[in-house]
Amino acid sequence: MEELLYCDPFPGERYDEPVGDMGLYGPDSVTWRVHGDPSMLVGGLAGVMLATLHPAAMAVVAQLSHWQEQPFHRLSRTASYIRVTTYASEPVADRAIEQVKGIHRKMVVNLASRVHAASDPDLLCWVHVAEASCFLGAYQRYGRQSLTGAEEDRYFAEVAVVAQRLGATGVPASRDGVAAYFERLRPLVLDGTAAALDNVAKLRTQRFTAPSMKLFYPLAFSAAIDLLPSWARDMLHLSEQPALTARAMGGLVAFMRLARGVPPVIQAAKIRCR
Repeated sequence: MEELLYCDPFPGERYDEPVGDMGLYGPDSVTWRVHGDPSMLVGGLAGVMLATLHPAAMAVVAQLSHWQEQPFHRLSRTASYIRVTTYASEPVADRAIEQVKGIHRKMVVNLASRVHAASDPDLLCWVHVAEASCFLGAYQRYGRQSLTGAEEDRYFAEVAVVAQRLGATGVPASRDGVAAYFERLRPLVLDGTAAALDNVAKLRTQRFTAPSMKLFYPLAFSAAIDLLPSWARDMLHLSEQPALTARAMGGLVAFMRLARGVPPVIQAAKIRCR
């Protein structure tokens, strides 16, 4: 599954120094548990589909980031950003955030006679909430042990810190806050535009050379659809997936967790924190 698992590293990405630095979260955080689980693969796909429902966010991605030609290169960069901001030391994480800020400042598009920038605080908030809610949803569905309601709130409060450092404002930091945020945006902003539908269609029909990916990806895509809220599936013209999909995906995630053990990045980060 290397084609999906590979993460394009950031310059200067490392996890072993400085010794004693706990990073932005630390080993006892809920974020370490959620982001270190292979269920993130399903959550990432779901987050991409959910994020397309914001027309301005979709326009920025489609026009300026080569998403249409290389969607999984884009996903690998996002995965690397999440990895480094989760497990690296605070100085390394901050450098990665500044690099992404620099990229965002150059990404500006016109949509319906309005200028939209990737650095817009509202757009950053939307992408963050779309991704974080799907990461958490995937963990709750396929993770090693479900989180309590209080732990879910902790997760949203923890990851809000990175979104704010990136420039997002109004970031919800609890389950209730996220639910209210979606309810507020749904009638005012979100829309299953032609661009969003086309994006999902391209994701669905991705082609891979590795036999393992040919088997894994259709199941992961179906499981990602199953994670979406019903209103998002309706906007994207996606049908609810059969219960068999979740059971099969749960078995595969458990196998992946057992087969890979503790990833080297997390091992290095734990040693640094000690």
